[in-house]
Amino acid sequence: MKRLLQNKWFWLIGLVIILLTVFWPRTAGDPPPGQRLAPNSSERSAGSEMAEFAPDGTEFETPIDVPAQTHENDSTLLNEQAMNAWYGGDLRTAMALFEQAIAAGPDNPVPHTNFGRLLTLMVVFDRAIPLLEHSRDLQPENVQAWLDLATAYERAQLFSKSWEAQAEAGKLVGASSITRDARGRFVVTGTTLDAL
Repeated sequence: MKRLLQNKWFWLIGLVIILLTVFWPRTAGDPPPGQRLAPNSSERSAGSEMAEFAPDGTEFETPIDVPAQTHENDSTLLNEQAMNAWYGGDLRTAMALFEQAIAAGPDNPVPHTNFGRLLTLMVVFDRAIPLLEHSRDLQPENVQAWLDLATAYERAQLFSKSWEAQAEAGKLVGASSITRDARGRFVVTGTTLDAL
C-alpha cells in the first residue's frame, strides 16, 4: 500500500478523476437537475415548479401591467412588441405581450410559436409544449411547426413524441433535409430561426 501511494500514476489518475468531476462540460440549454419533465408523461417531476419563476430564479410577484389590445389584428402587433422585448432582454414583458397576442388572435400561429420557442429556451416545457402543439394544429403543413415541437419534446425527454414529430416533418420535406441549428433546435437545412 505504501508503494501504491508513492506511485505518481496513482496520484495522476486521482487528479484526473477529480478534475473531470468538477469541470465536466454542461450546456446552457440543459435544465438543472429536478427541473425536467417526468419521462413518460407531461407532468412535471417533483421540485420543478418553474412556471411561476423568472429565468433567474426569482419569483414573479405580480403580472406585468401592459396595456391590453382588443382587436384581432393587434395580435401581430403584440407579437412584434413581444419579440422586441425578448430581443431587448425584458422577458417578463415579452411573456405578458405574448399572452396578450394569443388572447387577441387565438388562431394566429405566430405568437403561439414564438412564445413556445421562448418557453422552450427557458426550460418551461409544461407551458411550451401546448403552445407548440396548438401552433402545429393551426398549420399542419408547416415543417418548422413540427420541428419546434420535436425540439421541445426532445428537451422534455419525451423522445418517442420527438421522433414522431420529426417523422411527420420528414414526410413533408424528406428526413435528409432536417438538421440542427447552433442551439440544437431542429430546422430545415439552409434555414435559421433568426436570432431566437
